[in-house]
Amino acid sequence: MSNIKSFAERSRDFEEAHHSCRELMAAPLNKIENYVTKWLIAAIGAVILIQAVGFTYLYYELMHLRKKVDHRYFLIEESLEDIHHVKIENGKVVRNYTKE
Repeated sequence: MSNIKSFAERSRDFEEAHHSCRELMAAPLNKIENYVTKWLIAAIGAVILIQAVGFTYLYYELMHLRKKVDHRYFLIEESLEDIHHVKIENGKVVRNYTKE
């Protein structure tokens, strides 16, 4: 430290060292950047694929559930028609088959 006379000289020495370090680290940093870029693209693609598969599975499960609910509603509606001797459409009695 005895050969440094002022902060300006110290700053200039640091800047020169900083540029030489950047030049020395350019190749390893490029390798790291390329490696991370490739794996980042692969990871984003995997996430999109997993989401697409998940949404497709959810859609088919929802359709299956809707069919099950429709079938159960149809069975309940049919049972009520048989028990009370009426015709039900859209949740309303449209015809009464009882003998009066």
